[in-house]
Amino acid sequence: MKKIVSVLFILLCLSVWTNAADFVRDKVAQKALNHAVTIVVYYYMDEAQYEQLLIRLGLGHKPFLINPMGRNKEGRYVMAYIGSGGVIQKNHVLTASHLFDDYISYSEMEIWVYRKTSRTKITKYSAEILCKTNLADNDWNDYAVLKVNIDMKLPGLRLAKKAPMINDKIIWCGSLAGFMAVFRTDYLALMKNYLIRQYDGLVKVCSWTEYDLYCFSPGAPGDSGTPVLNKEGRIVSVLCWGIAVSNDHVYLLGNPVSKLRKFIEDYRLEDLFK
Repeated sequence: MKKIVSVLFILLCLSVWTNAADFVRDKVAQKALNHAVTIVVYYYMDEAQYEQLLIRLGLGHKPFLINPMGRNKEGRYVMAYIGSGGVIQKNHVLTASHLFDDYISYSEMEIWVYRKTSRTKITKYSAEILCKTNLADNDWNDYAVLKVNIDMKLPGLRLAKKAPMINDKIIWCGSLAGFMAVFRTDYLALMKNYLIRQYDGLVKVCSWTEYDLYCFSPGAPGDSGTPVLNKEGRIVSVLCWGIAVSNDHVYLLGNPVSKLRKFIEDYRLEDLFK
């Protein structure tokens, strides 16, 4: 039964493109796909660093996605994070900071960006971190920009001129559960009120009040860092968190465009978003 559910879920995700024309213009959907990238981050560790990681995992501090953990020919341990991003101007990529985990002790990091450059070809680019936020200060301020050293020949995604309204149409194109550049659509919602079961057995109603926190679905690990676009194809948010409501359904969360603008100002990245 689980296999049947999984196959149906995959077919649903892959069939979203069929309905894209009913949601946004074809050229906007194609733009999202052209600028979508999958990011793979490799961490190389020696024996001592690997033991430290095991301690961290034992304490419950689990990385966002590990797939797989292995050893290479030189005997070093290798751990991979998988995430997503969107190409912005001057061969840069906007993504999430948590893919580049400051809490992991490692000897070397490699960052690779994968993009579909034709119907049959996927091109792999080496990338480096231009800047990223410090999640130790605020784990919701989750942004990073990568620099690709080869011309990807793309105009780059641009920032929305104004904040979206609730129930506005949004699109995103992330690496859902490892499937590259899966196109999806939804109507923008807010993560506002939620219920918590307490130790006394009662349920408490809580509210998120700090700022607008966007909510949309469906998603899965691998989507982290995906830019969320409005119906004009402009960035309104970056996917940073997910809440698994079941084994087969994850709600995605992203900060409002005002938070992204603050990140751009703080790191003086205005030239990349003109």
